[in-house]
Amino acid sequence: MFQISILLGANETTASETMGQVLEFEKVLANISIDEVERYDTGQWYTKLTVSDLISAVPEYDWITYLNTIGPGTFTEKDQVVCYAMPYLRALREVLRKTDLRLVYNYLMWRVVMDLVPFLPPPYQVPRAQFRRVLLGVLADRNRWSQCVEWTNKKMGMAVGSLFVKNHFNHESKIVALEMIHGIRESFNELLMENHWMDDATRRVAKDKADSMNERIGYPDYLENATELAMEYGNISLSPHKFLENIFVILNMEADKNFAKLGKAVNKNRWSTAPAVVNAFYSPNKNDIVFPAGILQPLFYSRHFPKSLNYGGIGVVIGHEITHGFDDKGRQFDKHGNLKQWWNNVTIEKFRGQAQCIIDQYSEYKLPGIDLQINGRMTQGENIADNGGLKQVR
Repeated sequence: MFQISILLGANETTASETMGQVLEFEKVLANISIDEVERYDTGQWYTKLTVSDLISAVPEYDWITYLNTIGPGTFTEKDQVVCYAMPYLRALREVLRKTDLRLVYNYLMWRVVMDLVPFLPPPYQVPRAQFRRVLLGVLADRNRWSQCVEWTNKKMGMAVGSLFVKNHFNHESKIVALEMIHGIRESFNELLMENHWMDDATRRVAKDKADSMNERIGYPDYLENATELAMEYGNISLSPHKFLENIFVILNMEADKNFAKLGKAVNKNRWSTAPAVVNAFYSPNKNDIVFPAGILQPLFYSRHFPKSLNYGGIGVVIGHEITHGFDDKGRQFDKHGNLKQWWNNVTIEKFRGQAQCIIDQYSEYKLPGIDLQINGRMTQGENIADNGGLKQVR
């Protein structure tokens, strides 16, 4: 922290003391934050309220000015917002009352700097690497070229995906993957019928949710249309010689896109995952399962593999993502992607009992080499999905 502040022109005499104060302030914020394990329960912290109610609940902040500064400038007290951190905001107001404004400004500036350091020249990377080694145990950063490839794919994923699909994706894979999804979903529904702890009414609604899952395979069709693909990036202008400025241009574009969605119906047909990604996803807000073109490649899948290998590879991944719709987070969303209790209370308690077995089992595991115990509660969603995926293709 100190070294980076000096590189940015801070006074060496006062920088150490100032950055020490910033670090202590961050510790205070960490101590009033909701515990990471508790935050995992999305429904518990979901609070929908008007801006007027938010002002009444936490009057210390000028919410209208804040929202209109970061947003499109059209917020009024009648608009509705969703907050997942009301206890934190209430505790924060007490902290801010006791904290010098100069320290708050220094902290905010430091958080901006920390977000931008990965995009700065090599001299900034050495202290960052040392900081990450101590804080996160990261022994070495990846090569710069590798980071640049990742950033480009993250920020311009559809453009990269178009090139990837054109040169490396077999379009027959979409047809085969869709057939596999339908077959594995039938296997899931059969397991659902055999479920002994879920009541009949919830089981019927669960099957309806599974059958209603949208499948997104490979890439969106508009990637094959150069005109539509160009519209994805609007009128942005990038320079081959201004890397950091390009980052700001992309971030502004992303923010404008997100704020443009305010007040409009959610487009649940919109594909938002970059195709050249070796991963798969379940979106509870859309009830989508997504298998980008990047994962429909060896070693997960190949049209030349026997079915046994494909089911043992991408098949398990498909089952994994379907199961996410019914894990500790996914079960809180209905088939339309709305946060809603659609299980009765008795079934929820029985689910928690079953989930506790998974939590206890994985909490017994210890990571070799670093002698750390796994937190089974934090990993339960992935563990439930892993077990479900394996059962569906066995």
